[in-house]
Amino acid sequence: MAFIEHLHIFQLRSASKGDLVVPRTRLKLGERAFRVSAPRLWNELPPDIMKSSTLATFKKHLKTFLFCKQYGLVLEQ
Repeated sequence: MAFIEHLHIFQLRSASKGDLVVPRTRLKLGERAFRVSAPRLWNELPPDIMKSSTLATFKKHLKTFLFCKQYGLVLEQ
């Protein structure tokens, strides 16, 4: 039961935002691995995209977000 010692009794801000843990790497090559790059990209998404209620809504907002990010566009709300 050694793992119980490492549990926190407080909630981190990253947990309330829905962020994923990005594993640490020693080499630059390791930063390109899926297990490192996927959580990093997820954490960069705006909260409204992360909390989409359906897969179709998530895909629609993600596509718009990536398009605007690539071409430097700003959406009017």
